[in-house]
Amino acid sequence: MLRPFQHRNFSIFFVGQGISLIGTWMASIATSWLTYRLTGSAALLGVMGFLSNIPLLILGPFTGGLADRFNRLTIVKIAQITEMILAAILAYLTLSGIINVWHLMILGFLLGVTFAFEIPARQALIIHMVGLDDLPNAIGINAAMFNGARMIGPAIAGAIIATFGEGVCFTINALSFLAVIFSLYSLKLVPFVKSEVSESVFYNIRQGFVSSFSDEATRKTLLLVAYTGLMGMPFLVLLPPYIKNVLAGNATLYGWVMACSGAGAMTAALTLVQRVRIVSLPNRIGLANLWFGIGILLFALIPYVPLGMIIIAGLSFAAIVQAASSNTLVQMVVSDNMRGRVMGIYSMMFLGMLPIGALIWGFIIEHLGSQIAFSLMGAGLIISGTMYLKNRPTISHPTTPHAPHTFAHGPSAQ
Repeated sequence: MLRPFQHRNFSIFFVGQGISLIGTWMASIATSWLTYRLTGSAALLGVMGFLSNIPLLILGPFTGGLADRFNRLTIVKIAQITEMILAAILAYLTLSGIINVWHLMILGFLLGVTFAFEIPARQALIIHMVGLDDLPNAIGINAAMFNGARMIGPAIAGAIIATFGEGVCFTINALSFLAVIFSLYSLKLVPFVKSEVSESVFYNIRQGFVSSFSDEATRKTLLLVAYTGLMGMPFLVLLPPYIKNVLAGNATLYGWVMACSGAGAMTAALTLVQRVRIVSLPNRIGLANLWFGIGILLFALIPYVPLGMIIIAGLSFAAIVQAASSNTLVQMVVSDNMRGRVMGIYSMMFLGMLPIGALIWGFIIEHLGSQIAFSLMGAGLIISGTMYLKNRPTISHPTTPHAPHTFAHGPSAQ
């Protein structure tokens, strides 16, 4: 179950990324709360979600192609340093008292552009740390790390915001990037060999889409991922109006609700840190999508804090089972020379649809309220989960395994 930690590179990356992600989640909570505090508008909260994630929708296939043509580790290093600089600027503006919603929108958009370059390269890099045999476990551990931070970061952020303000969260986030940057410079991967292929960028993008949608399993799974990004993922982005107006809560309650979400998500990730038969993934994905929808519907209809904490942990459990299982399925089926492009498309589907959903649902909340909007989200996911299960795909043979040591050790060339 913990075999990926036998690989030095993965262990180093896990520690650095884990520390950084706690800061990232603190900043995410602080940004959402600050936006709603400054504007009082669910619609503008949706606009913030749109600006922060739309770069992935537009740039995802292009940046995924770059991850196949250039040094993936170098791309991630540059992106993380850029993110640290943007985080420091946000901290300065907030602590100096001159922050306004336009600053948040501009910095959110720039951060989204950086994520568009980093995410496909980082996801495609994991296989070079552990090899294909340990990739499913590594993805599960990576998800556990992400969601462990999602549990810890918001709980800390809620208390800090209520006591010291959002600026302190942004400062901690900026400093936390030092950990992941140090870990990236400590990795020792096999030498990067630049592709000799000279096809155009648009040809590479086209090949990425062909590879993604020519296989039944990846096609149906990516379409479900996109639909979930539109109908379900905006739920967490748009929680502040529900917390404040329906539950009559403050930043502390928001932090604890998000911490419960993180606890459920981390529990899900830990259940995935084991060897899984790839043929069972479609059934798992469909059931998780169905339960994600049921959870959102129950959360909307039962505005009672103690029960809501349990429900949000459960729906987050389902969301991560779907996301991690979808990620594993796609990576196990795709060939390595297409991995960056396909993961770019996966990121576009998973996170790139979120901005459109955030924009739409933000305006719905503004006019109809959070409970009606969340009820519609849940109903939509119940329908999609049922349809996916009814028409679940069959799995073709996964890509040829590589020896883990081939990727985990070697001269420091990247």
